[in-house]
Amino acid sequence: MNVTLLATILAISFFSIGVYAYRRKEVMWFWSSPTYQQLTFHDPVTFNHKTGIMWMLFGIAFFLPVPFRYFHFFKENIFIMLLSCILTIGLFVMLIYWHHLYQIHRK
Repeated sequence: MNVTLLATILAISFFSIGVYAYRRKEVMWFWSSPTYQQLTFHDPVTFNHKTGIMWMLFGIAFFLPVPFRYFHFFKENIFIMLLSCILTIGLFVMLIYWHHLYQIHRK
């Protein structure tokens, strides 16, 4: 499979997760542990909005290098390295931000 196509599909998937989280009324969880399902937030809609925006920004950041690769501004190995950096740094930043949101919005 073409790496550019795969990156586009992943970017759309991340952005879609963000849209879904943004529009949800109950707290959005990505796991099914009963201990997390019992936790409540004082404002789940705001928590979901911020989480959704976080995922949408990650999807946009993941898509940014795709047009440059499509128009052959850099080689595929540089494109893969750039996507790997975005994925690694982005997930680390998302983890820290989600933990920050969790501390603010939990009851």
